[in-house]
Amino acid sequence: MKEQAPGLNVELIVSKDGIPVLQRELTSSELVVGDDLLLEDDIEVRLHWSKGWWVTARVGELRLDGELCPRDIPQSFGPDHRLSIGKYALTMQRFVRRGTSDRSLSAMPRQDALRVTVVGRSTHWFGAKERVVIGSSPKADVPVSEAALKHAELRFDGTQWWAEDIGGSSRLLVDGKPMGFGGARLGHGGTMQVAGVALKYERCVDERFEGLFGDSEAVQTLRQNLGEACEASCILLLAEPGLHLETIARAVHAASATYSQGKYGRINCGDLGTTLESELCGHVKGAFTGAGKGREGLLQLCRGGTVFLDSVQNFPPSAQARLLRILQERAYRKVGDHREIPFHSQIIAAAPPMAELERAIEQGIIRRDFLGRLASEYTVVVPPLRARENDGVTWARRRLAQRVAEAPRLTLEPDAEEAIRNADWPRNFHDLDHVLDRLCLENEQTVPRRVTAAELGLVERAEVGEAQRIEDALRACGGNRRAAARNLGLSPRTMDRRIVQFELQSVVEEARRFADIKSQARMQQVIRETKGDKEAAAKMLGLQPETLQAQAGEALLQEREKHQREALEKAWSEAGGNVSAAARRLGLPRKTTENRLRKYGLKI
Repeated sequence: MKEQAPGLNVELIVSKDGIPVLQRELTSSELVVGDDLLLEDDIEVRLHWSKGWWVTARVGELRLDGELCPRDIPQSFGPDHRLSIGKYALTMQRFVRRGTSDRSLSAMPRQDALRVTVVGRSTHWFGAKERVVIGSSPKADVPVSEAALKHAELRFDGTQWWAEDIGGSSRLLVDGKPMGFGGARLGHGGTMQVAGVALKYERCVDERFEGLFGDSEAVQTLRQNLGEACEASCILLLAEPGLHLETIARAVHAASATYSQGKYGRINCGDLGTTLESELCGHVKGAFTGAGKGREGLLQLCRGGTVFLDSVQNFPPSAQARLLRILQERAYRKVGDHREIPFHSQIIAAAPPMAELERAIEQGIIRRDFLGRLASEYTVVVPPLRARENDGVTWARRRLAQRVAEAPRLTLEPDAEEAIRNADWPRNFHDLDHVLDRLCLENEQTVPRRVTAAELGLVERAEVGEAQRIEDALRACGGNRRAAARNLGLSPRTMDRRIVQFELQSVVEEARRFADIKSQARMQQVIRETKGDKEAAAKMLGLQPETLQAQAGEALLQEREKHQREALEKAWSEAGGNVSAAARRLGLPRKTTENRLRKYGLKI
């Protein structure tokens, strides 16, 4: 009996003439292509596991990434490699959904898969179809007897699922709203109503990251990005405080087929100070005062696994160059030792959003090349709580339900839920947890009741957050109220009311003045670049020449004269004071050259 290879979580995909024909999960430590996996009589290739996958050619010509492999000599093989054997190609990928050992690719659940449930009747899963028909026809993909033969259609456009009415007498409702012209986009989960029959739909998500909290589209996108990045050797997480980054790092470690075999370790770069390098790389006996014995660092303890560097912006500048070299060479030295030790661990670094990092770079707190190396493979932006739609409300409901033993059953009024959605939450879940904990401590009565936004203390917080968003939009649009309203999804009348309510009139004027200054500065720059050429400058600015002449006629004239004088002085000097020679250099008539020499006060 073949030895089980635990935790491999990979599948072998076989393609013939570029078309996938078979997919098999690798559950044992050895597989013979041509014997266990029948392809052709003249092909025999052995795959075996020994601290990694190896491939050996026995019969037939085997090419690994285009290079001919010598016979009977094992070659390293993994998800980044491609095997070619005659007209067959073999690739390896991480295994996400566990099913039967052999299966057709058309039955594989994919990231764009959709599950449709007719409430109380049946559930249907669609993984490879681009169009799904709902109706009473026997050939309908989702049978609904009350509907027309072909009532509605769900289609996949490569990135999103859409619902479209194709012949029903009653309108299709998506998430409680009548579908508009051109169809309706399906989110990651919701309801539909076809001929009075309720249906539920659910987009496929990466099951490896189902432990991450949230059902919003922002979190679904985060799961997808993490799934793509989890095999990278270096990942940079950009996030605000309070977003449970260690939970994300642990999920990435567990999802990785390569690095989940090793241990997981974490270092907070802001807590350790001067001992950070010793904690990461280890030290030998006598390396520094107090080093009575040697110690292994986290890179050694987590070899083949994952090291999470939290708050990497606090890494001491003096040590950033050394860590940069470690990341580039994939080898490190213990403190006090000269020997280099290779490592194959995954590095996950957490840092604040890019705007804050740019300020840190300008202040010399963090090196640009160090940050660039951390971000060179994968950078994943973790969405803040305010961008997660209803996730904050769901979190609050769960937290209050968990605190029943300490406080009475508290539920949220609609205005409290709306306030939670609109609040800014600078420290995200930390701030929300603080508000909820305070609420539970202040309520000692035994009668369950509903909580308002005022009791949460979020009325003023929500207004401050909305005022800041409106101010940011106005500044980004140069004080243009209509453009700012359009960007925020508000009507112009609502924007005007908000500007008066939050006293942002001065912001509008300041943004307009700043936009005018920027516009003038840009105009002056273009005029200088085109040397006062009105036609060329107008084209670069996207203006009519007459409009530019009216706005900057004096500047155009001054720039032209400046350019003319410089060209005339240069030609006059190179011609040695000879008017005819200077005229030839300038491509001008002699008389015109004489007039310009007199105009600019040059001697003839």
